[in-house]
Amino acid sequence: MIKLLLRYNSILFFIFISSIITHPLSVFAQADHYESIVLDNDSWNYFIGISEPPSDWKNASFDPSPWSVGQGGFGYGDLDDNTVVPDGTISVYFRKSFSINSLADIEDLFLNMDYDDSFVAYLNGEEIARAGIGTAGIPPTFDQTASSLHEAVLYQGFAPVQFAIPVNKLVDGDNILAVQIHNGNNGSSDLSGRAFLIAGIKSTAYNYRSTPNWFAPPVSYGSSNLPIIVLNTNGQPIPDEPRIVAQMGIINNGNGLRNKFDDPFNHFDGRIEIEIRGSSSQGFPKKNYRIEIQDETGMNLDTALLGMPSENDWVLHGPFSDKSLIRNDLTYYMGRKMGRYAPRTRFVELMINQDYQGVYVLMESIKRDSNRVDISNLKPTDIAGDQLTGGYIFKVDRADPQGGGWYSDYETDGQNAYYQLVYPKPTEVMPQQFEYIKNTVKNFESTVISGNVNDPLSGFATIADEMSFVDFLLMNEVSNNVDGYRLSTYFYKEKITKGGKIVSGPLWDFNLAFGNADYCEGWSTTVWAYKFNDRCGSGVPFYWKKLMSSERFISMVKDRWATLREGPFHLDSLYQYIDGRADYLSEAQVRNFERWNILGNYVWPNAYVGNTYQDEIDYLKNWLFQRVVFLDREIAALEVPIYYSELVNYKTQVFPNPFHDELTVKYALIRTMKVNITLFNSMGQRVFYKDLGLMDRGYHEVNFESQLLNSDEFRPGVYSMRIMTKDGVLSTSQIVKW
Repeated sequence: MIKLLLRYNSILFFIFISSIITHPLSVFAQADHYESIVLDNDSWNYFIGISEPPSDWKNASFDPSPWSVGQGGFGYGDLDDNTVVPDGTISVYFRKSFSINSLADIEDLFLNMDYDDSFVAYLNGEEIARAGIGTAGIPPTFDQTASSLHEAVLYQGFAPVQFAIPVNKLVDGDNILAVQIHNGNNGSSDLSGRAFLIAGIKSTAYNYRSTPNWFAPPVSYGSSNLPIIVLNTNGQPIPDEPRIVAQMGIINNGNGLRNKFDDPFNHFDGRIEIEIRGSSSQGFPKKNYRIEIQDETGMNLDTALLGMPSENDWVLHGPFSDKSLIRNDLTYYMGRKMGRYAPRTRFVELMINQDYQGVYVLMESIKRDSNRVDISNLKPTDIAGDQLTGGYIFKVDRADPQGGGWYSDYETDGQNAYYQLVYPKPTEVMPQQFEYIKNTVKNFESTVISGNVNDPLSGFATIADEMSFVDFLLMNEVSNNVDGYRLSTYFYKEKITKGGKIVSGPLWDFNLAFGNADYCEGWSTTVWAYKFNDRCGSGVPFYWKKLMSSERFISMVKDRWATLREGPFHLDSLYQYIDGRADYLSEAQVRNFERWNILGNYVWPNAYVGNTYQDEIDYLKNWLFQRVVFLDREIAALEVPIYYSELVNYKTQVFPNPFHDELTVKYALIRTMKVNITLFNSMGQRVFYKDLGLMDRGYHEVNFESQLLNSDEFRPGVYSMRIMTKDGVLSTSQIVKW
């Protein structure tokens, strides 16, 4: 597989992890000690897959003497291969015989596989594990390529993937471990296969060999204050795609009650489909997952989980580089306190196939639903009229190789933003619907780029929910989200008859925010996140800078920030929430960091490395304090030549009133437009009219000549003055002449 590269504005970052050792924790009866039965660098019989091997190659009865003999692991390209095979090799088959001295002494058994890109493993001819290729029970052909790409991890400092194997797959005496590895394609830069078989021994006797230094004995523990989610994939590895069928159980005894890992599933017990989700996070050993709850026939099944509204699509977010474990949870909490929909969350501890995975966040995925993004259900028949105009969910993100999106017509610092349709799904959207939302976004962009932002009657405010853009900006700024505006940036749109404007949000994916990135000044408390392009080249669409150069939008930002700082963004409130979450996780985080021994170690892209969990929480709070201080100062200093709010709220002034031989009128315009003034007498007859022509935005003053005021038309009495623009009546005033 080509090495995992993270592209940020033409800068390439390798995932770099410094001296990280992972610790598998599982709920098993405790063995006396653990020993290696098979090691990767043992001597193996192997065969390079230039043709199909005999069908019984994995069985004990097979004679491997015609095969080559070499030291494992096998592969090329990573400098971690003891037996190097030719570049471009698609498959390698290797097998090893070993002897079990006393099967009764073995308490538990693990296969640990480091592989690139896929593998199938067999014990005594029976399949025991597979990842990234084909269907369980059907051996891949010699020229079959991996269905998904996977990078080897041992050379990066991670522990290999672990599979719990039933002990009864072993027999006393001779056994055979056989593995076939397959590449993603013949142009791949690397191929790897390294296999370990490790057993827990009941007795005190040592019959085999010591375990690798990355291996930690599974730990047996009793209970948690968090709900516990248990997944059983029946031995299948979880791929990036397609989803696989699995069983999910949830243990939740209620507030204040302990949840034991061996309790029955009392909150949920049923079928799901599951796949790995995420982009850069897929390079971490602690994966993120998307799950879909189904009934036994495979149909979607809406289910309320842990007090959250009923739905079938959920996300299991596994914080890894975010060692506070709470950055996304904190973001969504702040979003909801702002009065916006943001995903609801619940902290849980996760087990997969009896292997403890640590602290996870069960959260709502972004989806059209009355309890999530509450917009109209867009049906395939909605292809004209008002029905066509909503609802839609789309986002700015990386281009999807599967399509379903479009590039902006407007280049921003050498890059065109990519819009991805989320709802309807790209595979389900009708052509008319796709063209409608694409053209709507184009109109949105052209309105902003034309500079027509300040006009509430014909500009940005007519096509976009301005305050949602203000809130979205302020959340990205208070967190200095290094991915903000350019990745995972969602929008939605309802039908015209239901408002019809583009709304910015919901918030999503802030795990690299709040000072948790060491590139593009993601650590800084004293930069503007929307000015990312100034530091890193490109990525943030042009309209955020345009909005922050408009008087109307800046005025709204200033007013909204002042309001938020008195409530949701008050530091005391934020500190209280952060401390509360840290206290809630105080027990589970210990197990999490035993499983993933990363405290005190750099994990890409940490800007800060704390030695303890409390260090990480303190850093988050201190960073937030400095950030808020900076924004208080910077937002207060934002210059607005003429505040839009002043113009729109300005009351036309007529003085003196009553008048005799002098009269002055002062009024304000929110934009350049034609203006006229008319005066009517008490009988409703027009006694004066003047076309003032095209007047600029801002404040204006009209002085009536004394000769006019002393004419026969202006006898003492009551008059009505009306100031008109093309938008209608600007003001009416009653005046009296004496």
